[in-house]
Amino acid sequence: MKNYKGFYLITSFSEEELDLFENFLKSPYHNTRIKPLELFRIIRKIRKKPEAQISKEKIFEKLYPGKKFNSNTFNDLMAQLHRLAEDFLFVESNGKNKIWKDVVLLERFLEGRFKNLFEYKKMHVERLIKGTKEVDSYFYLHGFIKDAVSIGYIQTYKKLKTKKDFQPLAESLFGAVTNITNLYLEEIVAAFLQSRTRGNNLDSSGFPDFIREIIFKLFDNNFLEIFLKKDKNNHTLILLQKLLPIALSKDDKSIYLDFKKNLFKYRKNLTHDQFSYYFGNLSDYCLNNMRSDNRDSFFTNEFFSLFEMTLSNKYYSNPFIKLFRSKLYGNHLSIFFKEKRPDLINKLIKSAAPLLEKKHVAYYLSLSHAYLDYLRGSYQDSLDKVRKIKTMYKENEIRIKIFTIQLQYMLGNTEQVISSVHSYKKYLKAVYDNEVKYTKYLNFAKAVEKITLQKSKNDREEMQYLDKKITEGMPLIEKNWIIERLNEILKNKK
Repeated sequence: MKNYKGFYLITSFSEEELDLFENFLKSPYHNTRIKPLELFRIIRKIRKKPEAQISKEKIFEKLYPGKKFNSNTFNDLMAQLHRLAEDFLFVESNGKNKIWKDVVLLERFLEGRFKNLFEYKKMHVERLIKGTKEVDSYFYLHGFIKDAVSIGYIQTYKKLKTKKDFQPLAESLFGAVTNITNLYLEEIVAAFLQSRTRGNNLDSSGFPDFIREIIFKLFDNNFLEIFLKKDKNNHTLILLQKLLPIALSKDDKSIYLDFKKNLFKYRKNLTHDQFSYYFGNLSDYCLNNMRSDNRDSFFTNEFFSLFEMTLSNKYYSNPFIKLFRSKLYGNHLSIFFKEKRPDLINKLIKSAAPLLEKKHVAYYLSLSHAYLDYLRGSYQDSLDKVRKIKTMYKENEIRIKIFTIQLQYMLGNTEQVISSVHSYKKYLKAVYDNEVKYTKYLNFAKAVEKITLQKSKNDREEMQYLDKKITEGMPLIEKNWIIERLNEILKNKK
């Protein structure tokens, strides 16, 4: 059943979304057939059962009592439910974007039968855009469509004669070009920010020359000056220009400080959400540096400082989501644990954990307290907490398995370490298809296994060899922890 897209989609819904989707299916405007609703109700009841216990033949029997199973009928019904689920998500997403409805209506009012409503609706859209608190790609897209449609309206229904008559058209043209430029520049920067950790950047040999040339032309001072002369308040263009080097480099203090300086320079001209977006990139840049082999203490101190500012100024939230994102919590927790900062972990527990989405609270609270026990040297208490943690997410499960191995090692449980390592290897093989990431995680298992076995054999040369391999750049997660264990052994064997 999990191979059906509709089944996967519905089982991914939250309880609230399931209730709303059922009401959606009951509406004759959206769905005129009863079977998709019946199928949904069956799936909702069985969705948490193991895959082996979910049979499409049994579901078919409930839908069509006494009839022989027909795969074509069942597949067609699942396809209908999938389409309806996508329609529901589309309606839900657009319903939350209040401006989008008016932008779409503005396009409809371009039609001759509605033309008398166009200028009223345009002014309404402009007020909404001006008053929006969240500035992202949609913000520029709304502005672009508004101006682009206005050009069509002016050309179709207005008579252009004098310079004064041409002014509205010129303003709309400039607005459209400015907004689409902002949109492209933001998406370009976002793409490179996301791909930076994967090693893809403008300097890579596989990147097309003509794309590099276009991107540098777009961010050229002379090009952007055209817009800045007309609109002195368009600080987003300047910040995007400063953010591009951040997206394309790493471990560069001067680039980081230049972007930070400009961000705070224009702070008063930015909404809370604009500033939060750019501010988050400061934290990400520090985080990426802290994960590198040639880490700089400057970025570590910056990361700690930015964390305090994130909490006190609520730079983690936006108007739609008043939550502390689980990934953000996990990143900070991992760093604070590696840096042995129980004070900051306690601050996370007190200030950030209550702001997590409910389904993530239990996992992160338990892991946070387990980390605190570890830092106090209470390894058995930490292990007891870890054993009680339940999670349905792959990354979380891997984190638990790694931490369990570390705890067993610290407790001196040799057999349990080896057993946990073997279980961890099997799990990695089953869930990972990313070879680079898989290698790093697998090397951790190999290193722990080697250390554990050679420790009992008193093999100093083997430990020195492993230490040299890691120092030379062996791809490995939890590198600091492994090096600490090696140093402990080598120190005791002097």
